[in-house]
Amino acid sequence: MDGTGQTLPREHWIGQAFGFHQNQHDKVPSTRILLTYDLLNRIILRADLHTQHSGEIRHAYPNVEHLPQRAIYIYDRGYAGYGLPFLHRRHGSDCIIRLPVSMSPEVVDFVRSGQPDRLITVPLLGRALRTLRQLGLRPEERHPLELRLVRVELSTGEVEVLLTTLMNRRRFHHRRIGELYGLRWGVETGISHLKSFLQLALTSAYTQPGVEQDLWSTCWFYNVQSACLLDRELAKQARTKHRMYSYRINRNVTAGLIKRWLPTLFLDGVRRWRTRTKVLLDELVQHLEPDRPRPSRVRLRQIIRSQDRHVYAEGPDTYRRTQLSLSTLMEYQGSRSRHDPPHGRTGTLCPKVTF
Repeated sequence: MDGTGQTLPREHWIGQAFGFHQNQHDKVPSTRILLTYDLLNRIILRADLHTQHSGEIRHAYPNVEHLPQRAIYIYDRGYAGYGLPFLHRRHGSDCIIRLPVSMSPEVVDFVRSGQPDRLITVPLLGRALRTLRQLGLRPEERHPLELRLVRVELSTGEVEVLLTTLMNRRRFHHRRIGELYGLRWGVETGISHLKSFLQLALTSAYTQPGVEQDLWSTCWFYNVQSACLLDRELAKQARTKHRMYSYRINRNVTAGLIKRWLPTLFLDGVRRWRTRTKVLLDELVQHLEPDRPRPSRVRLRQIIRSQDRHVYAEGPDTYRRTQLSLSTLMEYQGSRSRHDPPHGRTGTLCPKVTF
C-alpha cells in the first residue's frame, strides 16, 4: 500500500471538490491517491482519493477491514505505528511495516543489540489508540500487542528495522521478511507507469465527475493491461528461454496497442471478441524489452515534478541535463510527427487513455 499526489486542472471548482496544494507562491488543485496494490499480479485492488490536508495513514486505517484476509500487506515508514498491526491482526491478515530507527525506545534498543530479530510486547497508546477509537473501536488503553522486529542491513552499511505480525520464525525467517519487503518496490513502479506511460495527469474534463472518471478509468486500464500481460507470461517465457538475459513485455508499447483495440473488444459480439482478443494477446508478445533490475544507489533529492512526464533526477546538476533531454525529446517527437505516415507506427510514448 502506498500513496501519491496528483495535480488537477487549474479550475477553482476542481480545487473546492478535491482540495488544493499550497505553498508560498501559489495554490493548485490537487488530490492524493491511496493505492492498495497486488504486488504479485500487478493489479490495483483499491484506490482512495483524499485531500492534501489528511495523511495517508489516516485513510489506510478504515481500509484494513475491507481487504482480503490471509494476505501480507507491506507499508513504507510513512505508515509507522502500532495501529495498523492491531487492525490487521483483528481482521485476519498480516503486515510488514518499515520503522524509523529512532521511533521508540524498543526500536532503539533493538538496533543497538545487533540481533537479527526480536519479539516485543508494546502497549497501545497515543495517536494509534485515538485513531482506533475514532473508527468506532474500543480497544483498552495500554492493550498489549505482541509483534516482531526484524533487522535488515543494507549494502551501504545502514540498518533498517521492519515491524511485522508474522511471528513464526521457522516459516518466516528474518531474511525472508527482508525479501518480502523488497517486493514493495512494485507499487512504486506501478505509480510510475500510471503517471508516465498512462499520463494520469492529463484529464479530458474540467468537472468533478469528469476528473474522477478519468482517474478511475486510468486505474481500470492499468488493470486490464496487467491482466493481458499476465496471460502472456508463459508465452513470453517460451519465446525467450534460449536467450541469455531475461525479458519482459514492454508496458509502454502494449498500452498503446490495447488502447486501439478497446472499442472493438467491448462492442463486438462474443464470437468476434474471442477471436480479436487472441490476436491482440499474440501481438503483445512481439514487444519485449530486457529486464533491467534497478541498480542500488543512494537516493538523492527529487527536483523535477512535471505534469506531462513523471521524471526524477539523480544529482545536483541533473536539472540542466534533464531540461536538455526533455527539449531534445520534444524536438524528436516533432520531427517524427512531420515525417511519419499518418497510420504508421510512431515512438514508444503511448497517447493518453480516456473514456
